[in-house]
Formats: sequence, structure tokens, C-alpha cells
Amino acid sequence: MNWLALLALTGLFAGLGMALPWLARRPVAAQADLATTLDALLPQTQCGQCDYAGCRPYAEALAAGTAPPNRCVPGGTRTRDQLLERLELWHLAEAYPAPRRPEPTLARIDEARCVACTLCLDACPVDAIVGARPGGFQ
Repeated sequence: MNWLALLALTGLFAGLGMALPWLARRPVAAQADLATTLDALLPQTQCGQCDYAGCRPYAEALAAGTAPPNRCVPGGTRTRDQLLERLELWHLAEAYPAPRRPEPTLARIDEARCVACTLCLDACPVDAIVGARPGGFQ
């Protein structure tokens, strides 16, 4: 048996055995970098209109390929186009129509009946309610 060939093969397989764990981590790091890049393109309103808890979770889902790039309502068409370009999906722009803005709604708070329980603050998804006077909100 050729000991030199056996030694060379042993060294080759040992090197591959040490390199594989490092190579297995690379895509996760690249995906995290992509998520950071995509997160920087989003408007950072943390509104939840994309059905994710905020911009970072949406960016992570985009990087993983589990979310469509047209869910960001505040970002609109411009953000959708930037996401499509960064994800190299610009040729599929017609498959992802621009996000539609929901019909505007207006909540009216009767200050005479307000007991300052702050339940309306938790219910408002975009922090549009601010304190008007002590014990009241608008």
C-alpha cells in the first residue's frame, strides 16, 4: 500500500472536516448581512402593517425568502422597488404590485368621558394619540 497516498488523503479529509463547520455558518452570516441591508431600506416606522412586529423582523423574513417585497405600506412603491433591486428580483416587479394604503380611519375620543385608563394608547397601532391635558387624551 502506498503510505504517501494514504497520508495525503487523510490530510485532505481532515482539512475538509475542519472547513465544513466554517462553511456551514457562512450562509447564515450572509443572510444576517442581507437582513441588515434590507432593514436599512425600510422606513423604520415599526407600524406592523406588513403583518410583522416591525421592520427588522420583516427584513429577516425577506432575507430568508419567506416574505414578499411588497408588504411595506409606509415605504410604498419606492421601497418596494429598492427591495426588489437589492433582492435581485427587479424583473418580477409586475408580480409584486405596489402596497395599498388602507382606508384612513379616525378615532374620536370623548374627553368628557375619558378616565385616563390609556387603553386607547395600546389599541392605536401607530402612536397617533398624544396627551392633551392632565387626565385626557386626543
